[in-house]
Amino acid sequence: MTSQPMHYATLALLVGLVGMPRAGAQQRASKQPLVAVYGGTGDNTQQKAIESGVDVLFPSIAWYEPNLFMNNIVKKVRAHGIKVYPSLAVAYDGYQQKHHEFAKRHPEYWEKWKDGRLINSGSQVGLSWGHPEVRAYKVRTIASLVKTSDVDGILLDYCRYFGQTAGYADVIVAAFRTQFGKDPRELAPGDPQWIRFRANYVTQFITELRSALDQIDKNLEIIACVNPDPQECLNRAMQDWATWLDRGLISRVVTMIYERDTNNTLQKVMLANKAIRGRVPHLPMIAPYGGNLMTPAMLRDGSLKCLTTGTRAVGFYRSDSIFKYHLWDTVAEVAQWKLSDIDKRPPNYLLNPDFENNLENWAVGDGSGIDVTQENAKTNERSLRMRFPGHRSIRQLVDRGFLKGKRGLQLSLWIDSSNLSTDASISIEISINSENGKEDFFRIPVETSAHTGWRRVNAQVPLGDSQQLNLIIAGITATAQKGELLIDGMMLRLLESSQQKKALPNAAGHVAVTTSKNTNRNLARGQIVKGSSFWANGYGYDNAVDGDLGSANYGKGTAWHSQRPAREQWIKIYLPSIERIGRLRMLNASSESAYRTREYKVEVSTNDHDYTEVARGVLPDDGHRWTVVNIRPIAARYIKFTGLTGYNLAYAVGLKEIEVYAPPSR
Repeated sequence: MTSQPMHYATLALLVGLVGMPRAGAQQRASKQPLVAVYGGTGDNTQQKAIESGVDVLFPSIAWYEPNLFMNNIVKKVRAHGIKVYPSLAVAYDGYQQKHHEFAKRHPEYWEKWKDGRLINSGSQVGLSWGHPEVRAYKVRTIASLVKTSDVDGILLDYCRYFGQTAGYADVIVAAFRTQFGKDPRELAPGDPQWIRFRANYVTQFITELRSALDQIDKNLEIIACVNPDPQECLNRAMQDWATWLDRGLISRVVTMIYERDTNNTLQKVMLANKAIRGRVPHLPMIAPYGGNLMTPAMLRDGSLKCLTTGTRAVGFYRSDSIFKYHLWDTVAEVAQWKLSDIDKRPPNYLLNPDFENNLENWAVGDGSGIDVTQENAKTNERSLRMRFPGHRSIRQLVDRGFLKGKRGLQLSLWIDSSNLSTDASISIEISINSENGKEDFFRIPVETSAHTGWRRVNAQVPLGDSQQLNLIIAGITATAQKGELLIDGMMLRLLESSQQKKALPNAAGHVAVTTSKNTNRNLARGQIVKGSSFWANGYGYDNAVDGDLGSANYGKGTAWHSQRPAREQWIKIYLPSIERIGRLRMLNASSESAYRTREYKVEVSTNDHDYTEVARGVLPDDGHRWTVVNIRPIAARYIKFTGLTGYNLAYAVGLKEIEVYAPPSR
């Protein structure tokens, strides 16, 4: 039997934050963050950028076509202090069957896939970096664009290959064979030596481009637009931006962080900061695009989490999405934040804290008696409502983005308990799990009150070392015979030692393993679930525990689909407490074979550190037949399903539903 220490803490009032005023870019100084916008070349974008106090524009253009309008853009916005760096997707030499004139004249320069096919049609069209003539043409063309348009520099986008299986042009293969005596076509595409060899050609292009721009003006900037993990960029696309930094070839790094989960944004910004080490400025670029940060609150949250890492800049992708979701006022607001105040605006680690996106990010079990209402809200337009009788709970997992140097944790929220019956009990519950598997559980009683209206409560608990955190699960539970409880404006922040209360709770009890009396109750239903990857928004992890068995629209909203490849992709379910389990039911994704799991395993743990395998097998190649596995009864709080392989290894693994039950009664 495994147990967890339980702690108790007290409550206090919390004071909120206020917004900042607006001003134009020409009125701003280095006391505000540098703000950039990526996207269109139209007058509307330029005018909104001027009005919003934007500092930098990244207009996206085809590098190989004449762009006479760039001069007009530069003249218009430079008068308002805005710099312009056209975004150039330099790996592309056309699209579909349309190619630029140089490519048409030199079909011998096309890049090749590993299987020998030319990369000259479809959505990926490119000449080979291995040909000096190709690099020279691109350098000349870009240098001419820069010289004639009077821009401040360029943003190099897609300065890479189209994946590991690209870069097999004869010129590169022959050079590798000459230097190393091996045929790279017989090596794995991810062979480190072969990866590095191909990457060197891209680095050589940037070296040649830097030299050409220096001849025009040494102040012209080359900005690299990359993913935040330099090792992943190298391994997946032979884009060695760490070496570009080491050699002084680039003057700024723009990291593409297109996430809906702003804690993942925070994690990725810190990862890039670690690689950059302050040698050049870092501009994280976040996105309302693609179903990500589409509301003012979400865009503010993403911006704050970028800046709280010590970066002094943030970018927004793309201008058309800023228009679509009416976010220019939010861009203007961020542009007027004071960098000196960022430390006073601690990031909230809870996503969707005001329930503006309904119950997104919140685990609510089977959802009975829990909904989101617009009838009575405190911080925005909606609040969460728990209706009784019964036991209700909401929980959220935080497992990334932990800032260093924090020793405490504070959870605060607005509640209205005035409509609850007198028998009601309310508790804040916090689990803290460290990398060594140590897990503390805090249950903080909240005093019920007949006082009408909203009141602010908060609880502080000791954290240990934030650098050793594995995860935090925070939420609120309530039990009552009748009535309703309203909750809004939840905030979870990490505290430095100086911010903590002097007396924090010590261990006061234990939470034992429980066995559900109802062996037909699915313990996994509506619980927290995270994983290794998901295909796109709408195919997330929580679909695997939502009870929805629909099959329309390729399983969107009903099934989990991983990203490629279909190997070793996993999801993990976080139960509210340690339970004794004895039966599993699994249903494969139903859309098509390319997104289904073949071989799988299931492991369980009580501490998210030491795992025991309890099941292994093969799921059917359809989305109709359940796989039922009876296992030897075992205590578990964390249940990890791994798709070892998929039915199509080039695509994904998936799962429509996984159910977990207590062992049968004796």
